Amino acid sequence: MLLQNKVIAYATELGFCNSLHMVSNGAYTLKSWVVNERIVLERNTQYWNNAKTVLDKVSYLPIESENSELSRYRAGEVEMTNGSTPIPLEHFKKLQKEIPDEIRVSPKIGTYYYEFNNRRAPFSDARVRKALSYTINREAIANFVVGQGEKPTYSFTPDNVNSFVKPDLNWENLSYDQRVDAARKLLSEAG
Repeated sequence: MLLQNKVIAYATELGFCNSLHMVSNGAYTLKSWVVNERIVLERNTQYWNNAKTVLDKVSYLPIESENSELSRYRAGEVEMTNGSTPIPLEHFKKLQKEIPDEIRVSPKIGTYYYEFNNRRAPFSDARVRKALSYTINREAIANFVVGQGEKPTYSFTPDNVNSFVKPDLNWENLSYDQRVDAARKLLSEAG
């Protein structure tokens, strides 16, 4: 959210930046905020769907260390973590085996990608770029490198974006070995 300085100054002058006066149109209102310690929200009885709001109070704890966050969860000090810092991969795999019903992976809108200078050889040739794309083992990267429920993707936009229609890529359904063979042919054509 962007606010002009005069709006912030006016809101501060009126006390709207104080938790006692903060305006909210969501399910919760700010009860207290101690920087770097906790944010406490309480149920907003004026919320349009208040009857279906389940929790009366929510506390957020800013925990910077993923190991501390995990330890506090395992000790029952926090009821959920939201991956503000990802669970270290070695813990994630172990937790999937130990407490599979408690591990939830929610789709995130994000794509990891590598970029090459396609104005310089050999990447100036589209066949070379396509061959390189064919040989990236997206499944291995998703399952073994990042390995926390990420899905391999063949387009820039993730498929969990609302109303996104994924392009039909005929090579997407090829096995990795078939893609490597197709890449060899393209590289041979490119010289």
